[in-house]
Amino acid sequence: YNATYLLAKTEIDSIEQPVEEDNWVAGLEWAEAMGADIVSSSLGYIDWYDWEDMDGQTAVTTLAANIAEQKGLIVVNAMGNEGNNADHGTLIAPADGFFVISVGGVRPDGSYWTGASVGPTADNRIKPTVAAQAQFATVISTYNDSSFTQNNGTSFATPLVAGAIALLLQAHPSATPADIRMALQATSNRAGSPDKFTGYGIVNTPAALEWLNTNSNTAVDEFYVLQNAPNPFRDFSLIKVGLPVQSVVSMDIFNSLGQRVLSLPARTGEGQLSFLILGTQLPAGGIYFYRIKARVPETKRLHMFHGRMIFLR
Repeated sequence: YNATYLLAKTEIDSIEQPVEEDNWVAGLEWAEAMGADIVSSSLGYIDWYDWEDMDGQTAVTTLAANIAEQKGLIVVNAMGNEGNNADHGTLIAPADGFFVISVGGVRPDGSYWTGASVGPTADNRIKPTVAAQAQFATVISTYNDSSFTQNNGTSFATPLVAGAIALLLQAHPSATPADIRMALQATSNRAGSPDKFTGYGIVNTPAALEWLNTNSNTAVDEFYVLQNAPNPFRDFSLIKVGLPVQSVVSMDIFNSLGQRVLSLPARTGEGQLSFLILGTQLPAGGIYFYRIKARVPETKRLHMFHGRMIFLR
């Protein structure tokens, strides 16, 4: 309700080529700069990749989607329409992203639509994340602006999920991308037994809202930083910061020589914030040290925290 929209065209209709991934990344950056909260993307890439590259840290668009999480963007992407394969997943990038909400497809009766791509990823993570109607989906006609038609594909399931997420964000504006993913995964109809066909299942928006009502970020009464988890880590790790008042938080990571190797985008918030560190952002395996600064604009007071993490490569 009352949402605003940005439209970006990144595909070249006449041919499938790698530059389209660069276009998608440019579109993602533009959307983030314009203040977008959700990116709904009904496209994907596999032609110049091998199946083994669908590991969450290889494809150009996948890497960009991983970084988008750090900037607070929720990326919702179609799984693809490659169907089932008994030997391996058929999803296409960036649906393999660690933090992408990848959308599979079901028939009107709720059963798996056999045209939809399936998981898992090459590194055996559950995909799709969730599913929505992909067969006989009602869409606006491309022939005129006053009628509807029906069509098939996870491209049409994806905006259904993005729309549900928009409703959840309107009810909980401070919810993080991780909060939204958890709410969807915990309340969809296969939450207890996710599979490669529909992931955690068909989205249940009212149930996801109730989950957020119960589990949303609660107020904290002191500044704190929790040890990153997992630690040691390979793919990614999270650091949670507690803020009793509105604060601006920044994070820097240093190697064992004291050289700064990474600065994460500053965040503003209150309650509990999460900082995401991707293994692909660190130059080598080893011990790293992080410094977190929380500045309170109202009082100008600065709170500083330090910690150590171990990255395995």
